[in-house]
Amino acid sequence: MTDLANQIEFITPESEKNLWDMTCRVVAELSGGDVWNLPFWIACDTRHKAAAELSLLKAVKQQAIPTQKIHTLLSFACDILGIGLFETVVNNHTAGIAIGEILHYTKLATYTQSQNTPGFISSFWNATQEAESNGIFPDGVVEGIRTDLPPQEFRELHSLLHKNLTVKGQLTPGEILHRAIYALRQDNSAVDADMPVVIGPLSNPTKLEKAFIHNLAYCFMRVIVIPGRDSTWIEISDKNQLEVKGQEEKNTVYSFTQPTTPEAELDATFGFIAEAVAAGRYRYGDFRIYHPFLNDEYPRVAATARRYRVPLKDAFSQGLDRSTSAISLLKIISLFDNCWDRVGILQILRTGILKAPVAEITELVMVILRYGQPPKTESAAYWIQLAEDNNCPAIAEELRELLKIDLESGKKASGEEFSDCLIQCTGFIKGREKVWQKLSFEDVQAKKEIERSWQVLEALIDSFKAAFKKSIPRGQLVKAFKRSLQMCRYSPGDNRTDAVELCPGTREDHLPVSVALYLSLDSRVPASKRSSAFLQTPDSDDYLGQFRHFSELLANAQYEVHLSCPKFSDDGDKLVKSTLLKTFSSRAGITLKDKGTPEIWYPSGNISVTQRKVDQNTTNWKIREKEALTFLQTQNLRWSPTQLDNAIQCSYLHFARDVMTLSPRDDQIRTGVTAMILGSIAHAALEAYLREARSGVSFDLEKYTRDEFHRRSGRFKPHLEADRDLEELIDNLNSFVERGLIELLPDFKPAEPEWKFGGETALKLHLEVGEVVLEGKIDRLDLSGDHLAVITEYKYRSVSGESKGDFFEGLKAGLLPQLPLYALATKELLKKKPAMLLQIYLRSGIIRGIKLKDLPDPPDYRYGKNEVEISSIDEAIEKSVATLEKAAMEISSGKIPARPRNYNNCGPGRCDFSDLCRYR
Repeated sequence: MTDLANQIEFITPESEKNLWDMTCRVVAELSGGDVWNLPFWIACDTRHKAAAELSLLKAVKQQAIPTQKIHTLLSFACDILGIGLFETVVNNHTAGIAIGEILHYTKLATYTQSQNTPGFISSFWNATQEAESNGIFPDGVVEGIRTDLPPQEFRELHSLLHKNLTVKGQLTPGEILHRAIYALRQDNSAVDADMPVVIGPLSNPTKLEKAFIHNLAYCFMRVIVIPGRDSTWIEISDKNQLEVKGQEEKNTVYSFTQPTTPEAELDATFGFIAEAVAAGRYRYGDFRIYHPFLNDEYPRVAATARRYRVPLKDAFSQGLDRSTSAISLLKIISLFDNCWDRVGILQILRTGILKAPVAEITELVMVILRYGQPPKTESAAYWIQLAEDNNCPAIAEELRELLKIDLESGKKASGEEFSDCLIQCTGFIKGREKVWQKLSFEDVQAKKEIERSWQVLEALIDSFKAAFKKSIPRGQLVKAFKRSLQMCRYSPGDNRTDAVELCPGTREDHLPVSVALYLSLDSRVPASKRSSAFLQTPDSDDYLGQFRHFSELLANAQYEVHLSCPKFSDDGDKLVKSTLLKTFSSRAGITLKDKGTPEIWYPSGNISVTQRKVDQNTTNWKIREKEALTFLQTQNLRWSPTQLDNAIQCSYLHFARDVMTLSPRDDQIRTGVTAMILGSIAHAALEAYLREARSGVSFDLEKYTRDEFHRRSGRFKPHLEADRDLEELIDNLNSFVERGLIELLPDFKPAEPEWKFGGETALKLHLEVGEVVLEGKIDRLDLSGDHLAVITEYKYRSVSGESKGDFFEGLKAGLLPQLPLYALATKELLKKKPAMLLQIYLRSGIIRGIKLKDLPDPPDYRYGKNEVEISSIDEAIEKSVATLEKAAMEISSGKIPARPRNYNNCGPGRCDFSDLCRYR
């Protein structure tokens, strides 16, 4: 491999103003002035490939150039193999469907328990791509690559995926590079090898991409690589040294600001852009925004841009599930899947899908909110009749059309039959979209985006036909389609040149821009690489590499760079500046000051790779098994049901939060008034109300809630969303009270609005691991005269996303231990027999739980019959204690694996301690 590396020429950026301009010039010079004699130019991705075509047109000063020689690594590998890129390369959503098929029809003992957990399929697909990027394939490791093999169970599923795709005539991106490497070694390339190949700018290729580039030297007369400034390619060849000069030749001005909050940061950003364009200093296309948390913050960024009338376009592909077309389709199939429930019909009415007068829709929504209580069966007929009774004939007719589609699809279907149902739904939506588009769309580009999303969505539906040959329950098909929709990404197709470009801070980018703005540079940036739960790879905490990448992004700016870090998070916690800022400023010989107003500063001095020495001993503050065991031996095991929930989700999370009692990071991702704050207000309000109601004292629930809300949210900036949250909270609490839920059951009275046990009254369990102390607080305890107890837990969240089946299975299996352990405490400490365990979802108006056979059901809450089943409470207690003992033994032995039960609750922005997790 060393000999091959020596045949590759590396051109290092010594004093160039911009890597991109230098690469264009190299390609133009190699053509010798003949545009039909251009070398192959391989860019790092499709975005840079599109930019290369325009840049090269300017560089050669011609009216037109042949573009078939401009590639990405993947498209060049397809040309070498003589296959079509789009026909052969499997995309994310098709891969997701294939994995779903394998899991459905194949019994895999290893993944039986976890394969139905949220995020499993997308996590496995990401792990597959990571493994293949390291040269790992079902037939072994690519020759010349040294890497550790993943676990056997992963390799088995990996092999099944390749077989499934091969039958369909598709290959993973990694497999295409793998086959191209073999073709190059056999001197069997379908591409003219007498032309030179220019690759770059390219920063940090994977092991597989490096092997592909090395093997190009077998066939091609000349291979030239232009590494990015943040590249680690210095290790490839000893004869070239990567030297990065400073930005003094460009005289780029750097400014640093500290707005008060993230919202103020966005206001300042788009206000600055709008003012600069209005003053004629720049065009919108001269700006690029880098945001490290773009996936989470995109809706707020886009909304702020619209408010300032600043055109915005995505630089990279985005999730199809965010498009209006997909959202509309999901609302319809969710309505069918949930048997025309009240929430679903309200969603359909309020999203404007139906072709009906606005007055009719408004009237029926109000009627449903006040009176709509559909029967358990024939609820579609109920809504149609309700529409007719309230003089809404257009809505009634539209609902009949939807009911016809629903009935035709059936309760069980194959993939092809379900796709036909989806096609009918899309036809229904598109037929009505034309009406309201004429009324509401002024933005021509937005209209084009909707048309583009429909094209991608229809292609996804078409690909779904090939999956699930046998008929299965429609609910399983809906879940599979939702998963593939979440994995599907599409390029925006936004060709506007005069629009602000929006980029994530993690993607490779070498394109020049006049002004770069890097937002939200707090201590979450940079983040450690998230390791795969499937591959069991070690931590990757490459701070130096991320610092180089950060510097490379800033080097793209030709005139101005604006860096920003808010002082406080959305919930008022103080934020700390990113270490990237500190390292960059120290290398540039300047000092950053905490000022709310812009501070202009100029980096000075040359910054080279040899000078960029930073402390890489960041693993010193990670939790290790030995230190954990030593720490645990000095602690008493004291548990609460909530802490056990943490342990079941992830032992590592529980150890950090509940054993070591570490504080969550000050800069965790939150938006506005959080659900946690709203939940605590709801608990406090209901506790106060029940206490006063029990003593017969009049109580103003609304006034108390408003006062408590303003007291707890006073540090936030006034916002419309906060007002909506408050009104929704009051409506939910009033509904709870008005439905007569003060007395849940006859002969039961509220004994304690909130019953606490702990300290001297804690429950002590003698288990194999030793004595475990159980502490907690029951939201509500109702007692009868014959020593029976009803235990109630309030949850201020929606029931959506938590299926009825998952709830009862988790409760009976000990995976939802909170209610059973509260029952155990009631039984042992109060000597009362638990007769009913209830969980009330205040935002959905649903009650779920289990009860003894002889007890009546609690009264219906808001949306139909409550979901309470007859079951053995003692069995649930027994399973929960077993779960507690298993978790306690694992923790107390010092074994603290970072294995999340729910993948969607793991990682930055989801877990308060992801920065400590060695599994990332």
